[in-house]
Amino acid sequence: MYILKRAPMWKRFVSNNFKFSIHDAQFHRVYIINISILLISITLFFFSVYNFIVVGYYMLASIELAILLLFIVLLGYFHKTSNIRMTSYGILILLYIILAVFIGIIEHREYALYWLTVFPPMAIFLLGYKRGLITSGLFFGYFLAFMLQRYSHWEATIFTDTSIVNIVFASTFLTLLIAYFDLSLEKVSRALTQKTRELEEEQVMLDKHVIIFTFDLEGIITSASKAFYDISGYRKDTLIGQGCHIKHHFEMSSDLFQNLWSTISQGGVWNSEVKSHKKDGSDYWMLASIEPIRNVDGKHINYRVIAEDITDKKRIEKFAISDYLTKLNNRVKLDEELLKEIKRANRYKTPLSVIMLDIDYFKKVNDSYGHQMGDIVLQQIAHILRDNTRAVDTVGRWGGEEFLIVAPSTSLASAVQLAEIIRAVIENHTFDIMDSQTASFGVASHQSDDTLETLTARADKALYRAKNNGRNRVEA
Repeated sequence: MYILKRAPMWKRFVSNNFKFSIHDAQFHRVYIINISILLISITLFFFSVYNFIVVGYYMLASIELAILLLFIVLLGYFHKTSNIRMTSYGILILLYIILAVFIGIIEHREYALYWLTVFPPMAIFLLGYKRGLITSGLFFGYFLAFMLQRYSHWEATIFTDTSIVNIVFASTFLTLLIAYFDLSLEKVSRALTQKTRELEEEQVMLDKHVIIFTFDLEGIITSASKAFYDISGYRKDTLIGQGCHIKHHFEMSSDLFQNLWSTISQGGVWNSEVKSHKKDGSDYWMLASIEPIRNVDGKHINYRVIAEDITDKKRIEKFAISDYLTKLNNRVKLDEELLKEIKRANRYKTPLSVIMLDIDYFKKVNDSYGHQMGDIVLQQIAHILRDNTRAVDTVGRWGGEEFLIVAPSTSLASAVQLAEIIRAVIENHTFDIMDSQTASFGVASHQSDDTLETLTARADKALYRAKNNGRNRVEA
């Protein structure tokens, strides 16, 4: 509010009390409307006084004052409503009335005709070129008919001081009107140039820092930002014209991309986290938003992808749920997944089993070969567990030398069979400088009233039996 109060009155006036800024498309017309009303009002005020005091045209002076009041009312209406079209027509109608009255009263004075030159530029400035020419044509048509009808009655007049005043005022009026028109164009042009420069700078920043690319209806990439080239590792000449599938990670399910195409082909916006691989084979994650691009007829012609690099976020999330040494899921993630599977088993009445295993005599490994060798054993067993379980299974480090496998849709017999396979693989595996290593397994299957604690407790009891019964065995 303080800034508005301190702003110059002129800027307030030409912008309708700051309702329009120089960046608005209609600022140029608002500026000209205000200038036109101001110039006409000043001219009417001067000639009403001049005609009343100097010349003695009392009727003309009274009409000019009345029209002046109407222009003041029109200015107030415009500043209140900002109705550009109605105000423009209002100015031209009032201008037509005052010129018709003026020439009708002073018809035999040649200088009166000079004021007719004011109307065409005013009409073009206010209504635009086409409408302005049509309005001017109608205006001149009327006065041409008027002059042809009255010309035979006109008398020759002497060039007087009043002639000079009218010609000078009309010329000044036209000059100021054209000058302010050019000035408003110059202001808009400067603002447009500045805005274009700002947009270009913003485009450079967006291109550098925001992942954006477009692809056509066939999935072929048509354009991309520098940020996308940087994160994907592809150059422009190798990326443009290629299908989007070159970046899809094999871990992303086909259902995800079927849902993507189904959504965007129907005009919707698709949002999801997407894992992709770079040209060098490494992975990166994006939070992508994909929307259709339409032409003027509303038809889909391309699709736009705006994405955020969330690779670091995903890495942090992975560290939060992963065991640092084995890279398997940690206890927090195991609890989360097991709770989820218990709920699913209860809802759909499907089998669920857990396998708990413990490395036999692991303390001896650390005492005999050192903790570094113990870490290697843990890592290699983790690798064996990953290689011998399904993608739907959740494998993690339960704690110390204990591991847990959550096996959804798996009966107790199938879980025991899986545990036997893993036990045999571990037994036959060569652990670097060690000849062999074994592990004991406890298996438990989900029951209707199970909680996380009761299910894992039964698996732990089975594991305890396996150890008491000689180790390197499976108990259920």
